[in-house]
Amino acid sequence: LGLAQCLKGNKKDGLSNLQKAKEMGNLQADKLIENTQKTKNYPELLKVVDSLETIGSITPTKAYYWRGYACDKMKRQRLAEFYWKASLDAAENATSSDEMAYYAKSASRLANMLSVRGDYEEGLNAAVPAANKLEELHCDSTSDYLNILIYIGCCQEGLGTANGNSDGFN
Repeated sequence: LGLAQCLKGNKKDGLSNLQKAKEMGNLQADKLIENTQKTKNYPELLKVVDSLETIGSITPTKAYYWRGYACDKMKRQRLAEFYWKASLDAAENATSSDEMAYYAKSASRLANMLSVRGDYEEGLNAAVPAANKLEELHCDSTSDYLNILIYIGCCQEGLGTANGNSDGFN
């Protein structure tokens, strides 16, 4: 309908209807990802995410997050790390709330993985810029942001750089 309206010269209504269709498509894409994730069929989740990104229903930031998630669940941590870093890179200039949500999710999972692995310096290199970006964009009221702060503390503690706060971890 939106495309037909644009072609007939009614661009205002046509563009509005195209945007509504895109938003509905995004909601359906998110629902498909969610339903596939719930089945715990992670190879299938990878296929769904690849398909949705190919047709433009999800952004690279979101696609890389979900690829990282699926790889992590399949015990492919190095690949998960790669995808979460790619998600952060894809959102470098993003400011939309949806992009920032997946940026925060990727940063949180990456920082956790690196902290658990004992790669504290790399964890800080990922988490500190992410926390700063989320604060600058006022996206700092989510559980993912709070988890990033926790992982920063864990990495600092692991490096012995928590500035005397180590008593709080005992």
